[in-house]
Amino acid sequence: MTEQDYKPSKALMSAVIGMGFLIVVGVAGLVGVILHRMNAPTPHTLPSVPLTDTPTPPTSTLPVQLNLQPGEHVAGLAGVGAGQLALHIAGQTGDRVVLWDATSGQFHTAITIPPAAAPR
Repeated sequence: MTEQDYKPSKALMSAVIGMGFLIVVGVAGLVGVILHRMNAPTPHTLPSVPLTDTPTPPTSTLPVQLNLQPGEHVAGLAGVGAGQLALHIAGQTGDRVVLWDATSGQFHTAITIPPAAAPR
């Protein structure tokens, strides 16, 4: 038996060479990014606030009361900002969202949703 010379196709050789080139370029880019990040100046940080053991006094010690209509109940609540809560009030006359400012103790009605009409 005679050994035949194997000659790979030109498309296969160009694909192998192209992938080798991409590997070399990718490794060089990765090394460049690592060197750039190592030599970059560190970002300025804000000074930290020292922690103290003294508790902050409450702003209001008065009890807060929200008057609900008969059949209404608090369905959920969520914090919406510094010192504010959104209360979802559900009832037979519809739903509403009430904003409660905990610092002042005041309630503000934000959204009122009427009950859905019965299907026909």
